[in-house]
Amino acid sequence: PRNQRIAYAADGGSGILLRSSDGGLSWAEVPAIRSLISSNSAVGELFSRTEGSTTAVYAGTRFDGVLKSTDDGQTWQQLDGGLVGEARRIRKLIDFNGDLYAGTHDGLYRLPQGATTWEPVPGFTDGGIVYSAAVKADATQGDVLFVGSDTALYSSPDGATWTRIPN
Repeated sequence: PRNQRIAYAADGGSGILLRSSDGGLSWAEVPAIRSLISSNSAVGELFSRTEGSTTAVYAGTRFDGVLKSTDDGQTWQQLDGGLVGEARRIRKLIDFNGDLYAGTHDGLYRLPQGATTWEPVPGFTDGGIVYSAAVKADATQGDVLFVGSDTALYSSPDGATWTRIPN
């Protein structure tokens, strides 16, 4: 978010993460991430946001939870505390009200601001695969988080109270 010329791309299959610093004209592999993911894993979901004065890049993996870099991908931190079993399979990463949410193969998890351990989202009872999430900005009612699982679509105005969308 702080530099529009920097972009990341993950292959989703063999664990290769690429970075461009010239708006996508050229790409180079980010090798530091390979040693943190298992041989059958890969990066399938990328998310970035500004944290303080730096850009934090998050990489959701197929089997190894979430990785985070704050130095343009030079080093990565394993950020998987609280993610066990199928929750280590990340499908979606999104920011909502400063907290990071992860759609996993075991429901929805949240990493509160400043925390290092993920927690299952209170009140979200769908333990299926969470494939998608989006935030709708609403000037009159505030932002709303929408989450899609393998069985239903849900909405929340605060990340704690959830409503299943009919039909």
